[in-house]
Amino acid sequence: MFKRSVSKYGIYDTKYVDDDDSKTFTILLKTTSYPGKVIKKIEDLNHFSKRMKRQLKTKKREYGRKKLSDGKTISGKNRLSNKIDWCGYLKAARDGTSYGHKPHALPRPVLDANKPVFDNISSRESLARVVDALGQNPNDGFHSLVWFMSPKHKTTSGTTFEIACHLAIVIFNGGYFALDLFNNMCDCRGYYTDQAMIPLDNSRLNSESKTNNRKTRKEAGRDVQENVDNDQTNNSNNAPGNDDKTTDDNETVADNDERITDDNDTTSSSDESSNDSDGETNHMDKEETLINPDTRTNEILETNDGTSDDEDGYYNPRDKRSYTTANIILSSPHAGSDMPEDVPDRTIGGCRRANSTVCSFQFDDPCDDGVRCPVTTVQDFAMDDRFAEDVADQLNQTYAIIPFLVVAKWNRKKIDFNREMNEATFNHLEAIKSYRSYHDYLEEAIATIERKFHGQGLLLDVHQHAQGK
Repeated sequence: MFKRSVSKYGIYDTKYVDDDDSKTFTILLKTTSYPGKVIKKIEDLNHFSKRMKRQLKTKKREYGRKKLSDGKTISGKNRLSNKIDWCGYLKAARDGTSYGHKPHALPRPVLDANKPVFDNISSRESLARVVDALGQNPNDGFHSLVWFMSPKHKTTSGTTFEIACHLAIVIFNGGYFALDLFNNMCDCRGYYTDQAMIPLDNSRLNSESKTNNRKTRKEAGRDVQENVDNDQTNNSNNAPGNDDKTTDDNETVADNDERITDDNDTTSSSDESSNDSDGETNHMDKEETLINPDTRTNEILETNDGTSDDEDGYYNPRDKRSYTTANIILSSPHAGSDMPEDVPDRTIGGCRRANSTVCSFQFDDPCDDGVRCPVTTVQDFAMDDRFAEDVADQLNQTYAIIPFLVVAKWNRKKIDFNREMNEATFNHLEAIKSYRSYHDYLEEAIATIERKFHGQGLLLDVHQHAQGK
C-alpha cells in the first residue's frame, strides 16, 4: 500500500497507526522510500492503554516472592488485606468518626516498585505517540468479518477470499440489510430474508449497547456512593450502634461494581411462573400458537443466557418469546409483593432539616436534627396483581400481538418504581440497581418503538385496580 501510494494515488502516507508490533514498522521503513519524507509511527490508543496493565503484571511477577524494603512482599497477606486500617474510610466507619476526604498514597515500598511503570507511560516521548488518539478498531472490525467468512486456519480459494472481502465491505459499511446479493441472484429478496437480516444488525447494535450500559452503570454507581459518603460525613449526629452496619454496607459497596450486570438486559422468569398450575401452562401454550410468524417483528429483546432477574425487583413474563409485535408498553410499578430482607423499608420516611424546605431520603439517616417526611408505601392491593399480565394475554388472544411488559416484583414498602429515584429507593444501592433496571427496560422499549414505529406508541402505566378482574 505504501509502495504504490505515490504512483497510483499521488500521495505520501507519512503516518502509520501501529498496534505495538514493531516488526511491521521496521519492515515498512526498510521497504518504503519517500525522498525527503519521514514515516511517523502513531500507536493505537487501545493497545497503549493496555501497556500499563502488562507492565504492572510484570512488576508483580518480578516482585512475587521478593521482599521490599519494609520486609513485606508487594501483595498478599500483611500488605493491604490484613486489617481494614489501611483504608481510612473503613477505619473511620468502624470507629464512628468522620472521614476526611484527602489524598492517600500506597505504602512507600509498593509505590517505589510501581513508580517506574507510571514514569515510563506518562513520559513525554510515550504520550507523544498517542496524542492523536487514533485506534485500529475499524480495521479490527473489518478484518474480523473477513476472517469470519474466510477463516485463516482453513484453505480457501482466491475467489472465496475475494467474495468474503466484498461482503465484509458491504456489511461493515451498511449492515447485513444492505446486502444486494439476493437481488442480484434472484431479482428479488423475500420478506423472510429481510426478517433474517435485520436481527443480525440488531444483535451487533445490542452488543455495543450492552457494553456502553455497563460502563454507564458502573460510573453511576460510583457517583451514588460518593453522594452517600458525603451525606454520612456531613451528618455528625449518627446514632450509636450503627458502626457495624456502616462497615457492612461499605463492604457491600466494594463488591458492587463486580456484581452489577447489564441491567438493561431483561430476563425471563416465566419458566418458573408457568409451573404454578397446569391451567396457566396451557394458557401460555395457547398464546404461543396464536403468534403468526408474519406478524412478528425482528427486534430481539432478550438473549436467554440463563441469568435471573429475581434480585432486580421486576420481571417480564413475555421475554422468552423474544419478539414484540406492538407499539404498546405496559408498566405495572405497584404489582409486587416480595419483601427482600437486605433492602430496608421506606416506612421510616425522609428527613427535612430545620434550615431546609426539601426532604432528603437516606435509608440510614437517623434524622436527629430534623423532622420526618412521610412517604407513600401502601400497596394498591395486598397481594401481587396479574392485571397487567391479563391485559397482555387478552391483547395476544384477541389481536395476536405481543406488547412490551414490565411488572414490579418487590413490594412498595421496599421500592416505588413510580417515584423519583431518591424517594423511590432511599439511596440504597440494591434498590437503586433495581430502579435503574426497571426504567432502563422502559427506555429500551421506547427506543425500539421510536425506531420501528416512527415514534408512534402508547405507554400504559397500569396501577392495581382490581386483582384478576
